[in-house]
Amino acid sequence: MTTGALTAHTAFDTDVPAIDEQWQAEAFALAVELHRKGVFSWTEWSAALGSEIARSAERGEDDYFGCWLNAVEALVTRKGVASTEQLTSLAGAWREAYATTPHGQPVRLRRSASSTPDGLSDTEDT
Repeated sequence: MTTGALTAHTAFDTDVPAIDEQWQAEAFALAVELHRKGVFSWTEWSAALGSEIARSAERGEDDYFGCWLNAVEALVTRKGVASTEQLTSLAGAWREAYATTPHGQPVRLRRSASSTPDGLSDTEDT
């Protein structure tokens, strides 16, 4: 390392990737918050994440935080917090909001209260 910069990779000498993007931090925080709210145990989380990592490796992919997101989605649907259709609809609404938001402005999700599964959002509709 010639710059003297210290990264999470070198600072902790680990194979776990550093958080590089906002969505990765949010996926991490979402998993922690859902556990805190009692949606799943750490044992269930570990099994779900391990399963996603194994599937990713079988496909030859290396997307650690994508595995986090997939594990959250799997547990949320398995636990009945949200359906696959609700998650798909919500993801589409976020894509639409992102695509139509002027550069430099905060992305605001416009949706009906019924489109957000209980326990997945504590924000108000805009």
